[in-house]
Amino acid sequence: MPEKYRRRLRTTNGVERLNEEIKSINEEIRSIMEKTRNCFKCKHYYITWDGRFPNGCRIYGIKTKYNPSAEVLKATGKECFGFEEKPVKNKH
Repeated sequence: MPEKYRRRLRTTNGVERLNEEIKSINEEIRSIMEKTRNCFKCKHYYITWDGRFPNGCRIYGIKTKYNPSAEVLKATGKECFGFEEKPVKNKH
């Protein structure tokens, strides 16, 4: 490879570059998940019939593959404002 291109690339190994990209994506997802609420505990969360987008939020009217509050955070930059704890069911 010519000298002028060697400085631009950190590595010539495609697998190493792919692993670094996956690592950065995982770190981004982890930081988003730490900032989001647990939608499974929210009374507005529901499971959809759409296998591609199984998680839904009645407040925002969205269906998503991931946690709805994570999608809200990505889209708006703010936490979900509609989170309400599900009522606890008494077991008798």
